[in-house]
Amino acid sequence: DVFDFGGDGCYVDAAVECLQFNITDGQCSPSARKWVHWVAANFTDPPIEQYDFADVCGDGSALNLASKQAYADVIVGHYAERFGDRVAGYWFDQGTHSNTTAIIKAVRRGSKKAVVAINRGIKIPLQNNNAPPASDPDAGEDYTFGHMVPHQTNTNPVDGCLVLSAEASRDGYVYPQVTPSNDLSQPQPPGNPYVDPNFAISYTETTPNEASLAHVFMPTSQTWNGGSNVVWSINQAQEWMKRVIDAKGAWTWNVRRRGCAGCTTEGTNPSEINYPDLRFLQSVNAGLPGGSSPISSDYRYNATNCDCVSSKSTGTDRGFGCADPPPSS
Repeated sequence: DVFDFGGDGCYVDAAVECLQFNITDGQCSPSARKWVHWVAANFTDPPIEQYDFADVCGDGSALNLASKQAYADVIVGHYAERFGDRVAGYWFDQGTHSNTTAIIKAVRRGSKKAVVAINRGIKIPLQNNNAPPASDPDAGEDYTFGHMVPHQTNTNPVDGCLVLSAEASRDGYVYPQVTPSNDLSQPQPPGNPYVDPNFAISYTETTPNEASLAHVFMPTSQTWNGGSNVVWSINQAQEWMKRVIDAKGAWTWNVRRRGCAGCTTEGTNPSEINYPDLRFLQSVNAGLPGGSSPISSDYRYNATNCDCVSSKSTGTDRGFGCADPPPSS
């Protein structure tokens, strides 16, 4: 969600630039205006000479479609071709507002090895939201974007469903056809299937081109790239990460870097990982296979379904842990 100076819109730039250019109509973004002007003149056939700047935000307009294609071919394509196989993979945000097929094809032109994920589609269960079109079977995603869902008190879902998705995968891969098919990332999905004691996630294995690696993406703190504390218990982080890896899936931690809002004052290099996050990663890694203190399969943070409201027991089993208070540091 981004805003223009003075009102809602799809671009943003510094307010001082808006005032400098005397643009106060709520669509202030000088750099974006230059880009759109270039796209209109060079990426449409015939060139669009007269246009409303707001058209670029309207899905389906000629300028909107040209801007999406230009982003993929000119910007993504530039970096993909420049760095080639030196970049192992890409994770694109805001995929809902992009031409995902064009982006993937641009990456493929620069590197046949780089893997691609795009933040677009249903979060839970994990599934291939960007399967390739029949006309280009190589233009699909390689791994799921795996974006977690913020937990709301006394509501479902809990992100343990991402763990169950990986464990239900076919040798680490998920597909577009999944049961249940409704979006379980909503606080109370229709029918609330979490409370069903027979709840299960299953995938219909289709073609290899529709296989997407089950990947989970979690922040270490309460917000992406910032926040005052690591909010995970070490045991829960170790268990969840181990279960996903054991299922042949993948896990990525979003960590804070030095200098972020709420970070400690340890260290002076802003390119370094925030030290509490680094110590957290070291502790989690110790409990994984090959670590100094690998954990067993006797999991404490576990449940037979994704119910966050009622699955927490009073014994050593913590359910999926959503009723537990976060650690203080």
